[in-house]
Amino acid sequence: MQQILAEAERRPLRVAGTRLDAPVVRLRLRQLIQDQEYDTSLASVVRDLSAAAAGDLAEPGPDLSALLALLSSPELADSLAGGALFMCGDGGWPAGGWPADPETYWRNSVRSRATEPVFGPLVNGMIAPCAFWPTAPREPGTGIGPTPCPC
Repeated sequence: MQQILAEAERRPLRVAGTRLDAPVVRLRLRQLIQDQEYDTSLASVVRDLSAAAAGDLAEPGPDLSALLALLSSPELADSLAGGALFMCGDGGWPAGGWPADPETYWRNSVRSRATEPVFGPLVNGMIAPCAFWPTAPREPGTGIGPTPCPC
């Protein structure tokens, strides 16, 4: 994976007319590692991305083709907008507000590369519209623990 991402950092991978840069590759892979039932699809996608990084992929397999179709689908745009409404309506980072300085996300991303080279930059460098959301949460955050949270 690190070799695939290193190549995608240097130049986006070209797959079936689509350019996949490292952040997009991380995002697509993250979806596949969340459940064991996707292991076969994950292996297929990694094989295809490895071939693409080496310049040897003629045609993506069905699993990577499905992910590429999702990238350009209106359903993805709609779900991301809906997700932002929920995520940004919460307290954020995690319930302490979202840093408004983009440099914070960049520093977190760079720092995480040493110990978490595959997914660290994705989860630690994700800047969302929440940092600039115009309204405060309607209700306090939900506390998790043995006693109620005074959020």
